[in-house]
Amino acid sequence: MPGVKPLLRQLTRRLRVRIRSGPCQGMWWSLPTRSRFLRGVYEARLAGFVAAALRLDDTFWDVGAHFGYYSLLASRTLSAGRCIAFEPDANNRWYLEHHVQWNKLSNVTTLPFALAAADATRPFGGSGTGGARLNGGSLQVPTRTIDSLVQSGTCPAPTFMKIDTEGAEAEVVGGQVFAGRIGVVCIATHGLELHAECKQKATAAGYDVHDSLADGLIVATAPGRSIPESAWKLLSLPSAT
Repeated sequence: MPGVKPLLRQLTRRLRVRIRSGPCQGMWWSLPTRSRFLRGVYEARLAGFVAAALRLDDTFWDVGAHFGYYSLLASRTLSAGRCIAFEPDANNRWYLEHHVQWNKLSNVTTLPFALAAADATRPFGGSGTGGARLNGGSLQVPTRTIDSLVQSGTCPAPTFMKIDTEGAEAEVVGGQVFAGRIGVVCIATHGLELHAECKQKATAAGYDVHDSLADGLIVATAPGRSIPESAWKLLSLPSAT
């Protein structure tokens, strides 16, 4: 039997309200989600940075899109670009797809893939809406690489990425497209070893790397990609190393 909270969430998830503040202010959002989404304070520093650093014509890949908060904020800026939102968890994807639908976002495409080191089918799962990860359960999900998605024509190459895959981040950051230096790559890391590995991969690929181990965050920028100073101030990361 499901618990009371999951059952209530299931019964009320079609109730929509407007986000009260932040980069997604005024957009429709499902009521029975965490209040920080509705208050507009979810990951406020990184969300503010992404909103300020995006260009009108970027192709934004939201990898580990969850309920789609970053996809919604990106859609507002991308008047000449696109957002591709990846979410393999079916429950999370329900919210993602409905948030896109409710807000009539024609520049957002949702895909059910987990990004990883190889095209395959992998176990997936975990506790809570934000804890599912590769090799974390018995559900089987399709995995794809950045390269295969671009080379097959499934997706246009990213120029800006946000990656938060609950521990699979180092699998995502690889291949020819990544080595070609995507304009901006924001990576949420989970653990000391993973942080160090992602930082090493980004540095080896020629990115300028700004990182905060305390925040579990890496922002890698390609040489020549200018970021407004106002965006860096929102993020408050140390200088590139």
